[in-house]
Amino acid sequence: MNRQTSGKTISPIAIISTLAVTAGLVWAIVQLLGPAARQREFTAAGMKRHEIITFENLRAIAAAQSAYRKKDWDRDGEEEFAMFYVHLYSSVAPDSEPVPVNLIPKRLAFAMGISRMLDGYYYKDMRQQETASGARELLDYTRQWGVLAMPASKGRTGVLSFIACHDGAIYVTPRMYTELAIPFDPARNGWARIDSQAELERFQLHVDYSSEL
Repeated sequence: MNRQTSGKTISPIAIISTLAVTAGLVWAIVQLLGPAARQREFTAAGMKRHEIITFENLRAIAAAQSAYRKKDWDRDGEEEFAMFYVHLYSSVAPDSEPVPVNLIPKRLAFAMGISRMLDGYYYKDMRQQETASGARELLDYTRQWGVLAMPASKGRTGVLSFIACHDGAIYVTPRMYTELAIPFDPARNGWARIDSQAELERFQLHVDYSSEL
């Protein structure tokens, strides 16, 4: 039996129709799975997981700050901490040229707002230090730095607020803290010092996540 083959030409309309059907199917799957996936993050377990990841991210920032200070990355002749924590990924020279640093991942470096949150949290540079009298002083980046981590949606993506700073510690509180000033003696002003993931997990045992849901 003779076999006869013939070339088939697919019309642009057929291609567009196929793509449209595929896109519709993908959209339907996202709509079906999206709410369930988001709801999982609103559980106590989901929030605790975000907090642990955030704690580790702050440890990475602290280690990066120590490394940054040992080298004049921005070529200004000073050994200092990064004024903006994004500079731990990419700094700027006096001539405005970018300087690759790569001490932290890009995603962490740019998680500076709710729209760019990373695992439920976003990060802000702290600009001031509270004194014993309650006054505030600008940070001296030759010896000080601070980063605040906050849940993008308290009670949904996380509960705890975190501070990492130049004293090598990470502090945590169940209060929503938005001030860009390092509290004076945080451990005596409502903050708990956390030095390990195990300590954080023990602290989480005393946080009422159910009231946040």
